[in-house]
Amino acid sequence: MRNAIALATGLMLLAAPLMADAKDAVKDGVDVSGSESDLCSVCWEKGSFTESNPTGARIATLPLRAVTGAVGMPVGAVGGFGKRFASGAEWVSDNTFGNIVDEDGNATSNTIGAALKTPFLVPAALVGYAIVPTVGGVVGLAEGAVHGTAKGFMYPDKL
Repeated sequence: MRNAIALATGLMLLAAPLMADAKDAVKDGVDVSGSESDLCSVCWEKGSFTESNPTGARIATLPLRAVTGAVGMPVGAVGGFGKRFASGAEWVSDNTFGNIVDEDGNATSNTIGAALKTPFLVPAALVGYAIVPTVGGVVGLAEGAVHGTAKGFMYPDKL
């Protein structure tokens, strides 16, 4: 029974940053259906050499592609970590301390309600801040590394 509870808790904490980013993506109007816009997120404007001879450009720029891909990996990893860490922290804040404020956006008008919520929300926020941004950062680290490598690999298409 303890293992099942631990597994469910771990899965819930792993899913929290993903849900926060999915909610933000839908809110910002980003197409999350896996369409062509996702594929072109690592594309660059093609240069004249790449346009005129795509196969030769791929072969001639392979060593450069390896270098730019290797440089893009840590840059993307740091960027992905920061983005996911921040979204995880924002998610914890919205779902803990954001609940103290009443519907009108004023916490002082509902003093008794805020006083009753606070003893439960502060420990939840402390645990959430310790776990959710870290898990989100690790997920973002992996995603950013893959995206940075792909973007770096495609960078020589500008030639």
